[in-house]
Amino acid sequence: MNDKFSAEYEKYKNSASEKDFEKITDNEEEILNKASKKSLLKYFEQIKIMLSMVKDYARGNYKAIPISTILGVVGTLIYIFSPIDTIPDFIPFAGLIDDAGVVAICLSLLNSDLERYTEWKNKTV
Repeated sequence: MNDKFSAEYEKYKNSASEKDFEKITDNEEEILNKASKKSLLKYFEQIKIMLSMVKDYARGNYKAIPISTILGVVGTLIYIFSPIDTIPDFIPFAGLIDDAGVVAICLSLLNSDLERYTEWKNKTV
């Protein structure tokens, strides 16, 4: 199952585009609403950090990040936002399990970059 989540993460990461930055910022509330559901709730704070990172990157406030990291974060957030993915979100109980798996893969691969961003963000607030 982990391989399936990794494959989805890579697919969305590799297809992330400039337009996706706008889609994420325009739909932040919906992403957070989805992240507050049971399957994703344990990742809620990390998802908020990812959303903040994307906004700071898009505004030019934070560029000290590898492009592969920001694309991975964008791809993960688009995956969460998309109602059509490996397990469609409308399927009760199971619909967000794949979203949680993709988020877990993203966090395991990008944890140090997210920590650096969080340190930077805490210094600028």
